Parts: sequence; C-alpha cells; structure tokens
Amino acid sequence: MSIDKTGSAVFFDRDGVITKPVYSEKFSEYQPPHFPGEVVFYGEVIAVLRDFMTLGIPLIVVSNQPDAAKGKISLENLFSVQNRIEEVLRDNGIVFNDYYYCYHHPDGIIHEFSYKCECRKPNNKFLIDAVKKYSLEPEKCWMSGDRSTDIEFGNTLGLKTAFIDRGQKLSGGDKSFPLSKKPDFIISNLREYYNLVQKYLN
Repeated sequence: MSIDKTGSAVFFDRDGVITKPVYSEKFSEYQPPHFPGEVVFYGEVIAVLRDFMTLGIPLIVVSNQPDAAKGKISLENLFSVQNRIEEVLRDNGIVFNDYYYCYHHPDGIIHEFSYKCECRKPNNKFLIDAVKKYSLEPEKCWMSGDRSTDIEFGNTLGLKTAFIDRGQKLSGGDKSFPLSKKPDFIISNLREYYNLVQKYLN
C-alpha cells in the first residue's frame, strides 16, 4: 500500500555517502576533499541519485565541513569543492533541492568559525529549517550518513535513519550506537538506501 508523499523528503550526508573521503598522510585520517580535483563519487551514486529524483520529493544534503575552522583549508577552497560537486551532478541531470553546510567547530583555531553552533550535526537547526521551508512531516522523512552524529541528527525529530557502512574507519563511523544514535537500518551503499525509501513510498 502506497502512502501520501506530501511532507516527505530524503536527507543525505555528503562525504562518505555521496563523495569519497580522501586519506590525508599529513593528518593520518580520512577527510573531505580539499580541492576540486580530489572530488570522486562512489560508483553507484549518479545512477542512484537519478532514481531518487524520480520520487518527486525534496532531496537535501546536510554536511559538517569544519576544516576551514580547524585551519586545514581555506573557506574558498571548500566553496570550490562544493561548486565542483554541484557541477558534476548538474552535468548528469541531478539537482538537489538544498545544501546545508555547517562550517563551525567548537575546537577550531579560526576565531570567526570556532564556537558551539546550532547547525553542526547532531544539532538540528538545519533540519528544523528544512522542515519549515518544505512543509515536511519528519516521520515521513529519511536521513542517511556514515557517522553516528548523522543518525542522532535524524533521530532528534523522528526521521527514519540509515547508517551507511562502507568499511572505512571514519571518526564516529562505528556500529556501537547509544540509544539516541541508533539507526533504523545499517546498509552498505546508496543503492540500498534508495531501495528502502522507494519501498516505503510505494
């Protein structure tokens, strides 16, 4: 039995879900791409996002991007990466309804971005903003991510949540979830995410 799609939306984290994190020898960890040339999409992403677009509901990216606050990269470089990602998606006929990026970090070294904000996941300012902007019903929405903070973010308003485990050892990317961060589903790629959402909506 199908449900009314009104009020539904699909939320995505970005790095580790849509684009591949880049391993930094300097920092000995995976991090978001810092330059346009480092942007690489997971193999299934373009085809799956085209399928998501056929659902006829808002598609929204919500991503923490604190590396400028940490002094690892300039804000201009972050913008150039974002522009590259959107360019590739547009060239493939994919347009997200919105991108919400948080550039803050409480332990950063760049003063103007280094404080406790309400938009850094798992804080849900961006989620509340999107609910108001698109007249969403949270219980009919989905959130995917590769970190426990993504799951906690979705859980704050009762979204259905899917933890994407691609096998990389990312900070927060484990399966030992406290109750507030427990996902509804643990999956391995974006195709499985689409299948969950599509099945729910049809």
